[in-house]
Amino acid sequence: MELILKEMKKVAVTIGLMAAVLLTAGAFWDVDWRKLLLSLLFGGLYTLANFMLLGTVCAKACRKPPQKAKTYMQLHYALRLLLTGVVILASFQMHYLVPVGVIVPLFAPKLTYLAAGIWQSVWQRKRRKKEEAADRY
Repeated sequence: MELILKEMKKVAVTIGLMAAVLLTAGAFWDVDWRKLLLSLLFGGLYTLANFMLLGTVCAKACRKPPQKAKTYMQLHYALRLLLTGVVILASFQMHYLVPVGVIVPLFAPKLTYLAAGIWQSVWQRKRRKKEEAADRY
């Protein structure tokens, strides 16, 4: 559970950065900032809840036999995907939400781990070069 919460903090930071960028960009569009803020809050909270659900489902699946774990994960994946579809559809139907503000935070986990992977790969490359240079002398 601690690992899930630690990872959720990373995703929450990404959601906050994305919200700041969208609110800044929204200032240049003809968008009501209150609707955009509400949409970002709704999308961000849903993303965090979805991420928490994914973590708890994975933790429970690890305690099951392989075949039951596979079925359990597939069922919960389908349920989370269906729920995400309902949230996106709702964002288009509710006049007080801006769909972009709901949809963009859904990409926060992917962006978080993509950025972390790129950062780690660059950092390791620099570290390796320093080690090679130190070995030469």
